[in-house]
Amino acid sequence: MVTLCHVFGVHRSSYKYWVKSPEKPDGKRAVLRSQVLELHNISHGSAGARSIAIMATLHLIIAAVDYTLVGDLKATAIWLLGALFVGVMQGSMGFITWVVLAELFPLKFRGLSMGISVFFMWIMNAVVSYLFPLLQAKLGLGPVFFIFAAINYLAILFVVFALPETSNKSLEQLEAELSANHEDKKSTRLTREVGYDR
Repeated sequence: MVTLCHVFGVHRSSYKYWVKSPEKPDGKRAVLRSQVLELHNISHGSAGARSIAIMATLHLIIAAVDYTLVGDLKATAIWLLGALFVGVMQGSMGFITWVVLAELFPLKFRGLSMGISVFFMWIMNAVVSYLFPLLQAKLGLGPVFFIFAAINYLAILFVVFALPETSNKSLEQLEAELSANHEDKKSTRLTREVGYDR
């Protein structure tokens, strides 16, 4: 985090410090910034699916460790993998979810839509928090993490096939595209119902 803050010229603890910082970064920071931006452009918006794939893979590794290792080595490996999972989650999907929610809904319904979405996210957090110890006691740690991995792989399919591409688009462009897409689908459905399908 310190490196990212330095690369982008943002002081970790003070917005005012950042505002007063010089406009142009030094040579080393300019090179690092261009590399980060280049990597972002290379991803073509697939960072969400990739992040979920990493989390699902970590779930599978934790399940495999539960089945293969024993004793202190097993406990240490699971603890380290769990900490790595939390880091990956907070560094990727933890904030990507909020970005997608902010971009996905039309402006006039955004507040209400985000409120409903966040409500259901917290309900699901409560369900997972409640069920995890029960499932772990009944099935064991390995099977529970296999279930989590399967859910994550289903989430990858959702991200790839259901979510629109939002990178390099303004909120207005996204709203226009999503509204046009919705109108096209409605028009196609109406055409088929009336029987004017060519």
